[in-house]
Amino acid sequence: MSDPAAVASALSVEAPVEFDRFARLLADLWEVGRVTDRLRERVRAALPEAALAENGVLWKDASQRDSFRGFRIPQGEGGERSADELPLEEVMQAMVWMLRQHHALAVDDLARETARCFGIKRLGSVVRQVMEAALSRLITDGECEIEGATVRLPS
Repeated sequence: MSDPAAVASALSVEAPVEFDRFARLLADLWEVGRVTDRLRERVRAALPEAALAENGVLWKDASQRDSFRGFRIPQGEGGERSADELPLEEVMQAMVWMLRQHHALAVDDLARETARCFGIKRLGSVVRQVMEAALSRLITDGECEIEGATVRLPS
């Protein structure tokens, strides 16, 4: 029922992936109706030894986390992810990409355009929180600067 090869294969396709999204994917694969604490434990037990769980996000391994660049856009039916299912690292990469395209953007415009990269059309409170967390981390990491209400890449 929890075939380690199938779990490893799913993780290598989905990672980085928010843990509960991955648990839902495996629940469907295992034909389990809903995600419970017991299922989450089964998922944790079935993860490959090299898998890395960090801040609610699963990575195939540490090297994937360390070398991760880019972000994934929705692909076909069922490819959309809600804002709270987006790994912060992907949101950060999308923001940097947007800043490379536009050189500078107002904070709200950066949030809106980044959300659109993931197929999200409206900036509700959860989307804003995710965008603010990503921007805050980019600023802390020195990957962008904010001046007034404008965000730009460091000079």
